[in-house]
Amino acid sequence: IQNGLPCLILPLNYIIFIEEHPKSKKLILHLSEANKGNIKGPSNRSSYNHVKISIGDGQKDNFRIMLNQAVQRKAWIEEKVASFSNKNIKLRTGIVGIERGIQEKQKATDQSITEAFQDLDKLMTMAKDMVNITKNISAKIREKQGDITEDETVRFKSYLLSLGIDDPVTRDGFNSDSHYYNSLARQICDILEEPIKEVGGIMSLADVYCRVNRARGLELLSPEDLLNACQVLDKLDLTIRLHQFDSGVLVLQQKSHDNEIIIATTAKFVSLLNNYFKRLVT
Repeated sequence: IQNGLPCLILPLNYIIFIEEHPKSKKLILHLSEANKGNIKGPSNRSSYNHVKISIGDGQKDNFRIMLNQAVQRKAWIEEKVASFSNKNIKLRTGIVGIERGIQEKQKATDQSITEAFQDLDKLMTMAKDMVNITKNISAKIREKQGDITEDETVRFKSYLLSLGIDDPVTRDGFNSDSHYYNSLARQICDILEEPIKEVGGIMSLADVYCRVNRARGLELLSPEDLLNACQVLDKLDLTIRLHQFDSGVLVLQQKSHDNEIIIATTAKFVSLLNNYFKRLVT
C-alpha cells in the first residue's frame, strides 16, 4: 500500500454473489457470516450482510468479470486440498519403496480372500445343518411318526423339494430300474402337481426338466431318466400323465386334460345346450 495508507482485506470465500448497484457505479458484494473465532476488525460490527465498493471509470465491468471468475474458481479450496494431501503423502523412492507397495497390496488381497473364505465356510456350515434337519423330518414322515396326514406329508415334501433341500430319489437306493423309475415318477408328481395346475394343466417337458432339476439341487436328473420316469406316470395312475401331440411335442398334463375326457365333456355340454335350445323353440 502506497504511503502506508490503511486498507481492509476481504477473503473471497466470504463472497456469496456480486450485484451491480442500479443507480450508481458501485458493486454490491453479498457476504456470508464470518467464521467463529475470527479476530474482530478495526471498525464497529455492522448489521448488514453486504458491502459496497466503488470502481474507477471504465474499470467497473472488467473488475466485476474478474472478481466473478475468482469467486467461482474457488482457488482457496484447491490450496487447502493440496496442502492436506501433501501432508499425508509418504515419499517412497527406489526399489525399496516399490517392494513395500507390492507387499502391502499383496497383504490386502490375502486379507480379502481370507474373509471371503470365512464367509463361505459359515454358509456351508449353515447349509449342512439345514440339510440334516430336513433329512430327519423326511425320515419321520416316511416312518409315519406323529399326527401327520397323507396330504400334509405330500405338501411338506413338495415345499422341501421346491427349495432343493430334500433327499431326492437317486438310482443308488434301488436294485432295479423299474423301482427307481416308479419312485422317481411319484416324486415328480409330488413336485409338479400344483405348478401344473397353476399354469392351466399343461407343462412342456423342457419346463418340467428345469423345474425338477432346480428342486433337486446337486442331484441332477438326465433327460433320459426324466423321460423314462414320466412314461410310467399313467401306469401308476397318478394325477398327471405324459402326452405327445401330433407335432411330436411332449408335455405333462393333468388327467382331466385327456383328449377322451375333454371330448366326452364337450359332447355332453353340446347335448345339454341342444336340448336347451329345443325347449326354447317349442
